[in-house]
Amino acid sequence: MTPTQAERREAAREEILQAARRAFVERGFRATTMRDISRLSGRSIGSIYHHFGSKEGIISELLTSEAFFRQWQGLLGMFIGEDVPDDLEEIAWAIKSEVEKNAEFIRLILWDAVEFRGEHFQKFMDQQESLINVFIEVIGDKLQHKGFFRTVDPRVAIYVFANTFFDLFGRRALFGVEIIEGMDDAELIRQVSRLFAKGVLAGE
Repeated sequence: MTPTQAERREAAREEILQAARRAFVERGFRATTMRDISRLSGRSIGSIYHHFGSKEGIISELLTSEAFFRQWQGLLGMFIGEDVPDDLEEIAWAIKSEVEKNAEFIRLILWDAVEFRGEHFQKFMDQQESLINVFIEVIGDKLQHKGFFRTVDPRVAIYVFANTFFDLFGRRALFGVEIIEGMDDAELIRQVSRLFAKGVLAGE
């Protein structure tokens, strides 16, 4: 069956978005030209302007799209289902896995932070505030029941712990740098989790 005009328009938009996403991730926003996007997408520069108006229009669409929303939900969703990790090391391993699977997604966020001071992503985060709060509360409460965080607010503790590993593994995914020379991931996770636990367990 011949695609309708609406289907052709949507296909063109998606091809442009995916091409732009690859270019932004590899080169950065400002270094990417409309010609780059045209070459990667197979669409004319005029078509790109017709659909999005500007490069800013493209990155805004990428960072507020339904696909982006689903990817972010997937990143946090694993922590609020029935199989929520209830051990600090398990949480760290889960974060490592998700960061590595979503390196391109995280890199796109970084470019928005660097070049637009997070303008586009902040709008998205404002919309996702409730999901982030659920993530913090569910894991914090579960760990508190196991004896953690007796003397501190579990929301603060899990926020700091999770962000430590998002930062450590995120830096490596983004820049390819070794976290601590000569230390493998298993030992790193053990050491950081032990350090964190001894600082927040009651009686320690």
